[in-house]
Amino acid sequence: GGMARDPATRPTRRHFSERLSNTAAKGQHKSFRLDPAFFGLVIDSLAEYAVITMDRELAISSWNPAARRIFGYTDEEIIGSSVAPLFTDEDRSKGYPKREFEEALLKGRVEDERYHLAKGGSLFWSYGLSFPLKDAEGDVRGYVKIVRDETARKQIEEGMRTARIAADAAYKQLQAFSYTVAHDLRAPLRSITSYSKLAMNESSGRLDPRKKEYLDKVVAACARMHGIVEGLLRLAQLAHQELKPARVNLSEIAATIASELRKSNPGRQIQFEIKEGLAPIGDGELLYIVIQNLLDNAVKFTGHRKRAQIEVGARQAGNETIYFIKDNGAGFDMSQVDKLFMPFQRLHRREEFSGTGLGLASIHRIIQRHGGRLWAESVVGAGATFYFTLGPQLTEVKEA
Repeated sequence: GGMARDPATRPTRRHFSERLSNTAAKGQHKSFRLDPAFFGLVIDSLAEYAVITMDRELAISSWNPAARRIFGYTDEEIIGSSVAPLFTDEDRSKGYPKREFEEALLKGRVEDERYHLAKGGSLFWSYGLSFPLKDAEGDVRGYVKIVRDETARKQIEEGMRTARIAADAAYKQLQAFSYTVAHDLRAPLRSITSYSKLAMNESSGRLDPRKKEYLDKVVAACARMHGIVEGLLRLAQLAHQELKPARVNLSEIAATIASELRKSNPGRQIQFEIKEGLAPIGDGELLYIVIQNLLDNAVKFTGHRKRAQIEVGARQAGNETIYFIKDNGAGFDMSQVDKLFMPFQRLHRREEFSGTGLGLASIHRIIQRHGGRLWAESVVGAGATFYFTLGPQLTEVKEA
């Protein structure tokens, strides 16, 4: 069926159609003189746009070469016959084309997207514009319809939509799979840990140092794997957890986490600089995870520094607020930045810095869920800065 559309989404066509409508309108005034031959030349040279003129009974009185090409009829076959056969059966059953031109008469012009019929019954998707043609006295002499074949664009859009649906389905399957695997690994992992500890406890005095070291390594490996399993489960949950947006006091969250990190690193000199009044709208629980992960990382990667300096702040860029967490730690090589937010990708050796490589992947997912962006800048040995924004759609939420 004919679908009216917002002309504002089509600036170039709107501009073009308004110029044509205005040209038609100006034709009503005696002061406006346009050589008909010149006007005919312009219309004939429009390669992309079929231009069809009709009388008041909607019989075709003229059309340009583009119309001949798009619809496939010769001039002899079409001139003088009704425009109706160019419309689909479905549209004709709804009262088109008469309905369209009545609306054009009422509104001055009407835009649509619909299927049209070419010669031989082949369908093509089109963008169309219709308006009445009036004489010097303002009486309606007929109508003009301008049509552009949009089949290729529609096919591309449909292809992209299908690909997106397929990718979403594959992603959901992968999510479910990783969740199931991670969930099912929990029990055997607990068993390995328990039996290893039992073996150590029951033979405490009799174990030679080498065997004790082996069992210690098993328990340590299990602890690391437990961290990975829990991280995977959290990552899968983040994709589905419902957002509960409200005004979030990020400055307060950062201050709370900073004091906990100071307590858990008593031997270190860590200086936190937290900007006051950071209060975006978002999911408080999830944004807590973001700040916690980023500050944990900042503390971890400044481990080799005598004095760690960590800054939490924000700056305005146009109408967007960019939040950042900056440290003076080990930094990373910017050529590796693409790997940074992918699960299990680590840019440092485990001997240097511990971790599962799931923290930044979790943050990335949370920021995506908020409709925002996450990126980082760094110089090896001179610290790193992580930036994130939160999507504008959340600002419309009523403040809790």
